[in-house]
Amino acid sequence: MDPLTYISDNHMIFFLLASIVAILWSINRFFRRASKESKFLKRLSATTSIAIFGVIYIVLNDKPELSWFTFLSFLILAIVMLIKPFKEFPLALTATLSLLIGLVEAYLWAWESFELVQDVPMRIIGMVILGIALVFFLFAFIAEMLLDRILGLISWSPVVASIAVICLAQALLAIVSDDYRGLTQDFL
Repeated sequence: MDPLTYISDNHMIFFLLASIVAILWSINRFFRRASKESKFLKRLSATTSIAIFGVIYIVLNDKPELSWFTFLSFLILAIVMLIKPFKEFPLALTATLSLLIGLVEAYLWAWESFELVQDVPMRIIGMVILGIALVFFLFAFIAEMLLDRILGLISWSPVVASIAVICLAQALLAIVSDDYRGLTQDFL
């Protein structure tokens, strides 16, 4: 049997396991401080959320009649589980360094292409590039702080646990009923 067909035929078992991982991860986060959070469960949750995206893609390509409730609930679970590792990545600094490299590259291209740029002193060019990078970093840092608060609320362990319990119940009901599409209007 083709592995993609196997994953597509048994996707509810994978969704059941993903829900259990999400519940364990949220319980671990709820009862432990951030410094004592299990790195294994953090990595497992990030891997599981990426795998959920893959399984959803495989299932939608093979069986497009997957119910919307199943699709949305597991998509939300994958996004919520991926937010916590994504939140710890310093986006403002990374974006600013990328902008700085891009500005230097643009200056080097302009220096080779236009004679007018060659007449400007290097100190002024350096101050302009650093000034643009500093202003960009300040705006990116403020945006990152706001985004961090919003993502912190969304990835709060009771929110993750409640979404995971909904997904767990849905996966169990779909496995028991032998309906690979997930919960449909017949159940609701």
